[in-house]
Amino acid sequence: MLIFETYARMWPMIIGIVALVIAIMGLIWCVRVPRFEQPLRPGRVLWSCLIAWLILASVCLTLIDEPYFSVSQNVKNWMFMLSAFLGIPLTMPLLAGMVWAWGCRLRNESVALGALVLVMLAAFWLGCAASNVHDIVWCGVITDGFRKHYGAGSDIAFFIEPATWFGIPRSVAADYASLGPFAIIFVAGELAIFATAFARLNRSYRSASMTAAKS
Repeated sequence: MLIFETYARMWPMIIGIVALVIAIMGLIWCVRVPRFEQPLRPGRVLWSCLIAWLILASVCLTLIDEPYFSVSQNVKNWMFMLSAFLGIPLTMPLLAGMVWAWGCRLRNESVALGALVLVMLAAFWLGCAASNVHDIVWCGVITDGFRKHYGAGSDIAFFIEPATWFGIPRSVAADYASLGPFAIIFVAGELAIFATAFARLNRSYRSASMTAAKS
C-alpha cells in the first residue's frame, strides 16, 4: 500500500494541515464576538437560508456538469472542482440554518446569532468531511486499494497547488495515490473541527442555563 509512502513524502504538508486544524479549533473554542449575541427573528433566518440554499444548490448543480459556456477548459475545470468538492460543504450550512431556525420558531424563541454561526460552521466542516470521504473511496478504487500509482490532472489542482507551496514536487502531488491518503487526514481534521464547534455550542448553552438558574 502506498499510504505510508505518501505520508513519508508529503510530511511538510501534513504538519501544515495539522497546525491549521489546531488553529481553527482554537479560534472556534476561544474567540467571543459580542455582536454575535444579538437575537434574530427565526422566520427571517428560515427564509433567508432557504432562498440562499436554492440559489447556491442550483448554481453548483449547473457548474458540476461543465456547461457549454464560452470559457477555456481550465475555467471549466475550476468550475467543476468548486462545485463538486465544495457543493455539499457550502449548501449544508444553509440547510442546518433552516432546521435550527425552524426549531427556534416551534419553541417560540429567537435565533441567537452566535449559536446559528456555530451550527452552520459545524455543518460546513461535516460537509467537507463527507466530500473527502468520497475522495478516499474514489482514489482507493482507481488505485486498486492504494497499491498502484495513478496520475491525476487538473481536476485536483486544489490539492496540487498547495502541495507545491511546501516544496513537494508536482509529480508526487498529481497522483490519486497521494490524494486519497491525504484525504484521510483531511477527514480527521474536519471531524475534529466539527466536534469543537458543537462542544462550544454546548458550553454556551450550559453557561446560559446556569446564569438563568442563578437569576
